[in-house]
Amino acid sequence: MIMQPNILNQLLNYPKYVLTIRELMAILGVKRSSAIVQASRLVKQGLLITAGRNLFLVALKPIDWLAVAVEMYSPSYISLDSALNFHGLIDQIPKPIFLCTTRRPLKKSIVTQEFVYRNVADSLFFGFQRQGSTIIALPEKALLDQLYFAHRRSVSFHADEINFKAINWDRLFEFAKHFPNTIQKEIFSVYRQNDNSR
Repeated sequence: MIMQPNILNQLLNYPKYVLTIRELMAILGVKRSSAIVQASRLVKQGLLITAGRNLFLVALKPIDWLAVAVEMYSPSYISLDSALNFHGLIDQIPKPIFLCTTRRPLKKSIVTQEFVYRNVADSLFFGFQRQGSTIIALPEKALLDQLYFAHRRSVSFHADEINFKAINWDRLFEFAKHFPNTIQKEIFSVYRQNDNSR
């Protein structure tokens, strides 16, 4: 299969990072069965990267992994260690990208990048904003998500490693009202310990 220049340009300029088979059908101008065959060929040629069942990335396009993470499994938002690092609350750069979703938990890898999606109830699916081409938790929500999953023994929480000077305490207390009492009590404890640094 010879890639036509106009099709290559459409792939490179497509506004999303993750392409579905339906979107490839529109770009290639073919039916579903033909799009699946052509996509397989484009993967073998190194022009597309398989991102899941009938999901693809454009290999020649710089990949924004944070955007890919959100597009690949929606609804979701970047949170936990990934958002804490993004906002400068922790120095450590986590290898996986951590996200929260209302869908079932999922672990996934594409090429060398890992993604970990943790399930939250609908009532806790808030406190995020669009940042560039992705969706990411506000610093206070990322902190609460980290603490919440630490209580469920899914992640670790080390208060001494967090830059609390970057926290909006009023927003943190407001967000904390949606979490269990154990989380709220721990937030107040952390607040008292960091009161002098505010």
